[in-house]
Amino acid sequence: MAHWVNTYPHTVYASVLLKDGKIIDWKIGQRKWTHIFDMARMFKRPFNQDDYAGETVESIGFDVNNSEGHNRVFSDLAREWFKQWEISESLGNPPYRIEPNYFDEARKLLPKSNCLKRHYACVIVSEGRIIATGYNKSLEGCTVCARLDIAHNTGDYAECQSVHAETSALINAPKNRLKGAELYLVCADEVDPIPCATCAKLIKWAGVKVMREVER
Repeated sequence: MAHWVNTYPHTVYASVLLKDGKIIDWKIGQRKWTHIFDMARMFKRPFNQDDYAGETVESIGFDVNNSEGHNRVFSDLAREWFKQWEISESLGNPPYRIEPNYFDEARKLLPKSNCLKRHYACVIVSEGRIIATGYNKSLEGCTVCARLDIAHNTGDYAECQSVHAETSALINAPKNRLKGAELYLVCADEVDPIPCATCAKLIKWAGVKVMREVER
């Protein structure tokens, strides 16, 4: 008899065991899990009802007609369905990847900025990892902002002694990993800031893409 995977059409089920609205176990396969003890037996969890308080099971079926559709359930469809729930911190093998919010990671750097006019920070990301960080900072001993009364982002920085967040990050980044990397810029006083003309030129020459938070 042919294995169910090679017999079409068939249904692939995705199931989750939930606790306090978070996934504590999950399964993708031939069987539809409908009760906590279905999942308990599968994952060798306790069989005593008293060990379960508030756990629930949710399942969904995906009808497939060929191997491509079958594989897509495992690679994409089930995992997208799982994303409606958070993942328990104790779960060892998450059902989907949690994408970091690199704009939030950049915001963590804003308190380090000591620019007297505005506070910027950024991170540069390559292949899913932060490879460099930067924030705008003044030279030690700087007490007066030469641009305080000059319109923002005019390109006239001749009197400014600060280094911009983007330039700082580019200096700190491994040069062989910049091409194709992504830069996430934030500002304490602006929504969706953009690099100044000078930083934009350096970023372009480095082969880095500036990400826009409004496009997320």
